[in-house]
Order: sequence, then C-alpha cells, then structure tokens
Amino acid sequence: MTGRASLQYRLTDDVMVFGGYARGYKGLAYDLTSTLTTRSLLTAGPLKGFPIADAIAAKQPIPAETVNSYELGFKSTFFERRLTWNVTAFDEEFQGFQAQSRDEVTGQNVLNSIGKVTSRGVETELAAVIGDFTLSSGGAYDRSVMERFPNATCFTLQTVAQGCVNSQQDLSGKPLFNAPKWNFSANGQYDVPVTYHNWRPFVTGTIRWQSQVVFNLLQDPDSVQKAYSLFDLALGAQDEHWKLTVFCNNVFDKSYALTRGRTGVFNISQTANPPTDAINWTPARDSVRYFGIRLGANF
Repeated sequence: MTGRASLQYRLTDDVMVFGGYARGYKGLAYDLTSTLTTRSLLTAGPLKGFPIADAIAAKQPIPAETVNSYELGFKSTFFERRLTWNVTAFDEEFQGFQAQSRDEVTGQNVLNSIGKVTSRGVETELAAVIGDFTLSSGGAYDRSVMERFPNATCFTLQTVAQGCVNSQQDLSGKPLFNAPKWNFSANGQYDVPVTYHNWRPFVTGTIRWQSQVVFNLLQDPDSVQKAYSLFDLALGAQDEHWKLTVFCNNVFDKSYALTRGRTGVFNISQTANPPTDAINWTPARDSVRYFGIRLGANF
C-alpha cells in the first residue's frame, strides 16, 4: 500500500502553511549482477568454506523497503513579492533500506538491507530583490542515520580495533552514506545602474558550503570528504537580446571529491607489512579554479 495525503491552508494572501504524509514501498530485491556461478570457496567470514555463489545467494532476496514520510512547513512572500521565504521540516523513517556495498569477503558488490534508517531535518529557501540587487539562497539540515544495521560487512583492511569481528561490524547509529548534515548556497547579482547603448553591466557571486560527508556505506574513513566551500565570481553586460559573461569558478582553488574511497583492485597485497592502501577519488569539474566566457542570445 502506497499513497500520499496533504493539507494546505492560506493564512493570508501571502502566507500558506502545509503538512503531509506519504507512504512508499520498494519490493524484494535480487542481486543478479554478481558472480553467482563462482564455485571458489570462501576463506573467511561466517560462511567460510562455502562457494562464493552460494554465499551470495544465501542472502537473497533482501527484504522489501518501506518508508513513512511526514512534512510540515510554510511558503510566504512579503513586500509586494520582493521577498520570498519558504521552510519545510521533514521526518522520514525507512524499514529495510536497500543499498549496495563492496563485500571484501566474496570480492563482489552485494545488496544490503539496513533494518532502520531515519532522515530528519529542515530546509529553507530565501529570495529577495532589493533595488538593483537580487539574492537567492537555500540551506538544509539533514540528520540521516542508520539506526539498526548490526551485521554489516567490513570495509577493506578494516581491523578488529576498528570494529571488524569475523568479517562483520555493527553500524547501528552511524550516519547514512552520501548524506551531509549541513549544506548552504547563495547567489547574488548586482545590476549596475548605468547603461551604454542599452548595455547594462552586472556582477554576480555564488557561494556553496557543505559539511563533512562519508561516501562509503561501510564507513571506510578513507571515503570521507571533509567540509568545503566554493566561491564563484562573474562580470558581464546584457541588453535586450544578448548577454556576455566573463567568469571565474572556484576562485580560491578548493579541491574536493564527488566520490572517494579505497580501490579493492589495487588493495591486493593485504598480507604485506604494511598492507597497501590505494585510494581513488573523482574530482568535479570545478574542483580546480577555471575561467571562461559565456555568450547568450534571446530573441
């Protein structure tokens, strides 16, 4: 059973409050991409001595996933729509959250069923027009936690001191992967109040900030991206049909990753002393400073 119900009420012409509930469902899942015909015997883990294919198949299908989601908030405008402010609070509870990870025991990517995951927080948007200055911004706080995940597999090279016992670890209470707790962005543009042959210059600036995030479901510390901020700056001019912009993105040349973590292919010599620890990461286009020119047309 899935569905959604919501109510909204307009307090005034400029302020509306709302609330809602939604129920979601994702069915039983089978992993048909792993090596289900591999008969090599496992040398570690709870199923030590069993063929890899049997060990993978024994955990399938993983249970269905359900979610109950609640939201409450308001949308508003003020000063003849020159100021807009929206706020939404949300509370989501997942049962049987489905996610994929790398199982170093079998050497395969496997599906996981996380007993309980919660995601609670608030997000907001603010936009304003103040004379020749325009601002648009947004931010969010999201506390996403794997509340119940006692039998997770271990990440590559995880030790007993790091919580790996018999190739398993308890991740109950750990943060959900790829879910930063805080993020914020703001964009401002100032239209210089002068014109030259119908051309009007402008200056824009954008700032984005994100708190620390872990990319690996199994909480590998080598998959952590520290908090970072980016600043973009642009100068330009426009008339009725044309817009010319000279920009510099990532002005302060801040390096960051879209994803990062250990690479199992290169972490082969786990018995070496010390063992290898190969880490790969994927940079975004603006993970380094770069410049450019844009020309736009509108007819």
